[in-house]
Amino acid sequence: MAIIALIAAMLFPIMGRARELARRAQCANNLRQIGIAMFIYCEDHNDLFPREGGPGWYNELAPYLDITDDPFYADIYSCPTPSSYWQISSIDIIDTCFAAEALSRHGVTGLAYNINFLLNSTVRLPSVKNPSQTICIFDCKDECVGMWDDWGGVYTPADGDFYVANRHSGGANILWVDGHVSWLLKDVIINTEEWWKP
Repeated sequence: MAIIALIAAMLFPIMGRARELARRAQCANNLRQIGIAMFIYCEDHNDLFPREGGPGWYNELAPYLDITDDPFYADIYSCPTPSSYWQISSIDIIDTCFAAEALSRHGVTGLAYNINFLLNSTVRLPSVKNPSQTICIFDCKDECVGMWDDWGGVYTPADGDFYVANRHSGGANILWVDGHVSWLLKDVIINTEEWWKP
C-alpha cells in the first residue's frame, strides 16, 4: 500500500501539469482563431483595429468568428483554465461583475482576453513598427474582464499588473500583431514596455 501511495503521490502533480498544458494549448488555439478574425476585420476596415470601447472589440470580431449569441460569453473568448479569483471573491462582488456566469462552470467564462488598449481604432495594421513583438490580445485577469481603461497613450508595468493574468502556470498566452501566439511569464510581459507600444 505504501508503494502505491508513493506512486500516486508522484503521478498526481504530473497529471495536473499535463492537464494545465492541455488547457493552455486550447487557450492558445482560441487566440489563434481570434487573430485570424482580427486580420480579416482589419482588411475590411481600412487596416484599422477594432475600437477598444463602444461596442467592444469582441463584438466587432463576432461576425468573423460566426458568433450568433452574446459574444461576451462565446466559447472562443473563454479560457478552460479555472480561475482562483472566483474561488476567493465574495458572491456580492461576483454578482456585480460582467463574468458572473463563471460560477456555472470550470474555467473563465466570459471574455478571458483583452486587447492591447494602445491598439485603438486610429492605429492601422501596417503602421505597427514591430508586429512580431507588439501585443495584440492577451490573457486578462478575471476581475478585469469587460473593464475598459484609458491608458492615455502610455503603458506602465502597473497597468500590466492590473490587467495581465497569470493563470497559466504563472504566465499568460499572448496573441501578437503578426498573428503568432506564445506563452510568457507575467513578470516578463508586464515589464517589457516596448511590447505594448504600436
